[in-house]
Amino acid sequence: MFYAFYQMIHTQFDKKIQVFKSDNGGEFVNKSMQKFFRENGLIHQTSCPNTPQQNCVAKRKNRKLLEMTRAIIFYAHVPTRFWPEVVTTSAYLLNRLPFKILNHKTPLQILAAQTDLPPVQMLPPRVLGALCSFIFPNKQN
Repeated sequence: MFYAFYQMIHTQFDKKIQVFKSDNGGEFVNKSMQKFFRENGLIHQTSCPNTPQQNCVAKRKNRKLLEMTRAIIFYAHVPTRFWPEVVTTSAYLLNRLPFKILNHKTPLQILAAQTDLPPVQMLPPRVLGALCSFIFPNKQN
């Protein structure tokens, strides 16, 4: 999966990943990944063993993603078979919410300041269900 992500970043944003940070999980600390990192000039930084505190930002983000996903599924009465689509929608929404640590900007705004975003990044999310409805007045000519 990381190989596909690496290619997507290179193709869609015309950028190269320089440093990759991970825990000491076997999916990233193995011969094939080390070879990939060497061949592509990536620096692989790992957290200290037995220190989950170093992964707290990623864990909080994953927890927020799962909480949003569960809330959407519950409140919109979406069948759980649509879990992957709802996770994608939650990630879409999270990337468009402002964060205090980013000076009340969205992650997408920060990324857009670094590189040109492909039009696919600006697609509106799909409606999975709503507790309210919007009434739009007719346009008058």
